[in-house]
Amino acid sequence: ASQGVNFRAAVNRDSVYVGEQVTYQVGVFLDDDTRHRLRRNPEFTPPEPRAMLAYDLPSPPGPTAVRTANGRRYEVHVFQRALFPISPGPAMVPPARLAYALPLSNSFFAREERRTARADSLTVQVRPLPAADRPPEGTERLSIAPRPV
Repeated sequence: ASQGVNFRAAVNRDSVYVGEQVTYQVGVFLDDDTRHRLRRNPEFTPPEPRAMLAYDLPSPPGPTAVRTANGRRYEVHVFQRALFPISPGPAMVPPARLAYALPLSNSFFAREERRTARADSLTVQVRPLPAADRPPEGTERLSIAPRPV
């Protein structure tokens, strides 16, 4: 809570089966002073995980959230992505990145200092599908027979 910009990532589950959804969320917390100093929107770069399908999810509905920590007020922005691991084993989600610039003084013509925040990388344990529900090896899962006319 001592920083003007906090950038955190989390997954809703740390262990899933192959093909099961994991929801990845990144929160950007901007304190009032920093938010008022920004001259343009920060640039968010989401992670590109390997061995996972990824789909962006809509932001949580409702107005922008506001949180207070240690007497400081933060505006909270949330990015969500559904991840579907396609192979068993540990699956790493690399860090997301947030680039922003703050002016060095209150002057309109002041130079800007560029900063980059990185969220933590995360690991999800992906388990293989249970053998009990699998069809025998070499058989088709779905067969469509033509209907008689």
